[in-house]
Order: sequence, then structure tokens, then C-alpha cells
Amino acid sequence: MKQVLFADNSPDFLDTRAEALEKAGYKVLKARSLEEAQRLLSESRVHLAIIDIRLVNDEDERDVSGLTLATKEVFRHVPKVMLTKYATYEAVRQALGHALDELPAAVDFVAKQEGMKALTKAIENAFALHVRINWNLVFQQGEANSPNFLQIVSLIDGEMEADQTMSRAGELEDLFRSLFYDMIQIRLGRLLWTREGRVALPVYAFAEQSVPQSFIVVCGDRARIQQEASRYQEFAPKSPEGASTVIYKTASTTHFGANAYILAGADVESLHPLAELYRGSADKTLHNALENLFQKTLLMWQRVIPVTEAPRSYGQAYCERLGLSQERISEANLEKRVQSLVHQAPALGARIRLSREILEVQFGEQSFAFPSPVMRLSSLCETDFLAPTAKTPGLLSGDNVLVDKSGQAWLTDFAGAGLAPQFWDYGAIEAAIRFDWVETTNLRWLLEFEQCLVVGDFSRFDLSDIEPSLRRPARTIQVLRRIALNTVGKDPSAYHWGILCHATRRLVDFSLEFRLMRNELARLMHTLISVSVVGERLGRSGPGLGASAGAPAGISVDEAAYAVWVNNVRVPLRGQSYDLLKYLYQRRNQLCTRRDIIENVFEEIYRERDESQIGKLNTAIRRLREKIEHDPNHPYYLQTESGGGYRLRSGKE
Repeated sequence: MKQVLFADNSPDFLDTRAEALEKAGYKVLKARSLEEAQRLLSESRVHLAIIDIRLVNDEDERDVSGLTLATKEVFRHVPKVMLTKYATYEAVRQALGHALDELPAAVDFVAKQEGMKALTKAIENAFALHVRINWNLVFQQGEANSPNFLQIVSLIDGEMEADQTMSRAGELEDLFRSLFYDMIQIRLGRLLWTREGRVALPVYAFAEQSVPQSFIVVCGDRARIQQEASRYQEFAPKSPEGASTVIYKTASTTHFGANAYILAGADVESLHPLAELYRGSADKTLHNALENLFQKTLLMWQRVIPVTEAPRSYGQAYCERLGLSQERISEANLEKRVQSLVHQAPALGARIRLSREILEVQFGEQSFAFPSPVMRLSSLCETDFLAPTAKTPGLLSGDNVLVDKSGQAWLTDFAGAGLAPQFWDYGAIEAAIRFDWVETTNLRWLLEFEQCLVVGDFSRFDLSDIEPSLRRPARTIQVLRRIALNTVGKDPSAYHWGILCHATRRLVDFSLEFRLMRNELARLMHTLISVSVVGERLGRSGPGLGASAGAPAGISVDEAAYAVWVNNVRVPLRGQSYDLLKYLYQRRNQLCTRRDIIENVFEEIYRERDESQIGKLNTAIRRLREKIEHDPNHPYYLQTESGGGYRLRSGKE
């Protein structure tokens, strides 16, 4: 039903006119004061407002309170008919001077003495010309898991009062009727993602004698949606090509806004979020999607960038982007959260001890010690390296990137579009793979996984050091890092710092009020382990810097703890690589022949002319160098000696 707000401070006039309008088929909300009119405009579903210019004092010629109300930006989208005692619009214009030119608040003016017929005609004209709502639009039943308007409202604002929900659902329906004003029928698809008062879903629209059109609609809080549209217009590529996302139309009501996007060249019905592709497709398809995302879709953003900003550190830039205020990463808040996880760690088979200096993780008889992450994270902004900036569509995740079967990728979330640290997009996707998509609850495996990702070669991992259930995320991260390699360069410290910030965001976001399910606890324990391992990797040579390659601190092997340290950083070694290093370390600075290694480490009979045996040894030496050397092609520690042997320098001579 068409709903009208009628605001007039004359009760008799208001009641008689409202009664006549209700008989004519309108639902009328009556306001007898300026305050009540403002409240109803703010809280109710209003299609058209009829407002007396003088809502405070009819006898005061200077009273234009109704007009002032009508010009408020938040109510601009509501067409308004103004009531006045002036005989004509020209008289109103003369009386109010230039106010109407500056604030075109009304679609019509009606003099009260003109009677009900003139008012009714003005209302009919306003609905016909200015209320852009498609009253005849048909809503088809969507998929079984498609949300309805009540559910979408709850997703946008989960704290809304129950008595407001129905009215807001009606207002949201009006929003879609306005957004698809030229269509005859629409069908809502399944929910894609929700974030900070916004909801995204596909909409399939049908026009007369035309093929169906597919859109991705992002709707939600009006101010947030308008900001998203503004950011898109400012930062999106001006000449999009390929798998681009183009804003098609925007609409708004008092509380809600919506942006409809067209995904160029996409069959929206066949698209899937990147996270779903990860869970249900072959490695080749997934890796192809990552290559297309970064080398095609995101490249369109990068091309338009020669942008520089006032120098800021990576820590400052990441904290600002991720909402990590000083209060959220304060020592007190972080310690409270880490202690909460420490207390629950035994449920996952681990014991953790936190002191001001050390976080110790114990699995049975084995323990691993790291510098306390609390101190590291509380100074997260304090990095020594500056942050080159690049344009980004926002915070990428597994659900707001859509891909098709061929691996083409489209973006759907632009609320955070703008300038970000250079590796921002890579870090966001790696953090999703690392902290959101991994499914094991085995903390020992996760520790080994993190050490593999952080220590050693940036883009080449020895997957034999990782449990089979974690090899897929490791392979996926390896592909991502190979794509990023040209951008990252030789020192990945800044890249790791970004991962540290993403992990910290997850640590400070969880609620301390609720107990965690086993999988939730495992994910948070994973982030705690990650910030410990990454923090150790970055922290030994000062804020934001990796271990120095110029003056090695040396190698040490703690056989009791099954631990290897290189340049004060713990290196994950296991199996044959650990046995080989232990053998060489026990004989450090001594020549170890091929025969020595093959007979004592491989436990095989040495065959001097056996090329396969020599190849096996060479492979083992190469893998070990990749773990312990800053530059495996120019080894410092594990040196080849003439005559067919090797010598390990501890670096402490």
C-alpha cells in the first residue's frame, strides 16, 4: 500500500485531510509537530510526505520549519508536497527568497485554501512522476537457500528491535522495486557474503521481450552503500576490460541503499566464490583462478596507479586498513585474549605457557619457545620499512571473489576501495587460505605448517615437511607467492609483516564472552601460533626486519628438543633433512665424505659409481641448503669440498 506522511500542527485540518486520503486508498501516518514528523520520517516506511511549511507557529511568517525539515539530506529521497497558506507558488518563492533555489526540497506546493481536490491531484502527480517504485514488480521464489527480505534485514542489522523488522523488510522491498524499476520480474539468488552492515547476492531480472539480466546486488546500511559507490567511482579502472565489474545502478531509502553491479562477460548463475572453488575443484583450476585474479582482474586496478603518498610504515598502513586501533592492540587487551586461548589449548592436545618474554608451546615431551607475541603485536605499527602504495578494490576474501569454471575471476566488494600497502591484495588472499580454509585441528601440524611458510625460501616449500592434509593450502600459497615474487623482491619481510597484521585482526575480533567450538578454537590457536612464528622471523634484527644475511649468527642443533636454529630463527626440519644436518653438526668444521654420509645417514652400502645414489645425496644436500642458507646457490654454512665431500660451518667460529 502507498504510505504517506502527513505533517501539520493544526489537528482538525490534519484529521480531516488524513481521513479523506485514507478513503482514497492511502495509508496515512499523522504528525502533529516538527519532532513527530522527523521521528516518523526517520523510523517509518514513507513513500511521500505532505508537510506544512509552518510546523511550529502558523502566525510566524519567519517559520519555515517544515521546509527546513524537507531539505535535510537524509530525507532527500522522499518526494514531498509542501502545504502553505500562500495563494501561489510564486508567493511562496517571493516570501522565502533564494531558499528554494538552494534547497529544492519539494516536488509541489499546494495552498491549504485550494481544498482537498487540489491536494489529491498533487499527491497523484507526485506518485506518478517522482515516486520511482515499481508497484507491479513480481518477486519469483528463488533457490531453496535464497534469503527473503526479513532475513536480509536481520543480516544487515542483527540488533534491530523485533517491532521494527517488518517495517524495515517492507522498506527493503521498496528499495528493490526502485532499483529494478524497468523490470517486470526478479528472482533473488543465494547469499554470497555479509560484511559490516552489507549483504551481497545475485539478482536475476526479467524485462518485457528481453533476455534475463544478471546482477550482483550489494545492499545494506544507506551510508555504507553510498560510501561504497563513491569509492568505486573514484578508484575503479575508468576503462574496464575482460573480467571487470561495472556499477549499473544505485538506489536508496531512508535506512537502506543498494548498488547493482554487472559482471562483464560472466554467467552469474554458474559462478562460485573462490573459497568454494578451493574446497571442490582440482588444483589446476584453483591455481588458474589465482593467476587470473592477480594477473588480469587486479592488474586493471594496478595499471592506473602511479600513486604516491606521504611515507608511512607498513605497520601504520596495515593497522589503519584493518581497524587495529591502539586500544585494540594494547598490551592489556592482547594479553587477555592470548591468555583466554592459552587456557583452552589443552582441549586441542597442547599446553601453552605465556610469560612477558616467552610463549612456550608443548606437545607431550617436546616444547617450542617463541618470543611473547603480546609485546610484538602491541607495537605493530612500529616498522622500519615504508609502505609503497597501490590501488585496491578493498579487502579480498574467499567469498567476495567470484570465479567460473575456466578460472576467470570477478570482484564484488568495493567498500574498501582505495590506496593500500603494496602487497595488500596478496596478503588478504593468503590470510584467507592460511587462517580460514585450513581444516585440521592438530596444532603440532599447524606449527610445522607455519614454520614451513615463514622460514626458508619465500616461494619454494619442501612439501615433505608438511602433513598431507595441509599440503593443498601450502601448494596454493606457493602458487600465490610465485605470482607475487616480482613485486616482493628479495626481502619478503614486509610481506610477512602484512600476514602478521591479518592474523592479529583475527585474534582481536573474536568475542571473549562466548566459549569456542573446537574448529573455532583451532583457527584462533593457529593465528596465535602464526603471529609467534612470524614475529620471531621478523623480530631478531629490529622492528620489521629479517635476519641479516651479511653477518650470520650461526647454526645450532638442540637434539633433546629436536630443534634447529639458524641466525636465531627456528627452522622446521624433520626426517632425512634433520638427520643429515644433525650428522654434519656433530662433525662441524670437519670434512664429511660422500661415503660417510651415505653409510651413516642413508644407511646404505656405498657404491662409488652408482649415479642414482649420488643423485640422491645431491638432492638431499640441495634441500638442506634451501632450509638453512640465505642464498642456497652461494652457501655460507654447508660448503662443498673438492674430492667429493662436504663441510658444515657452524657460523660461530
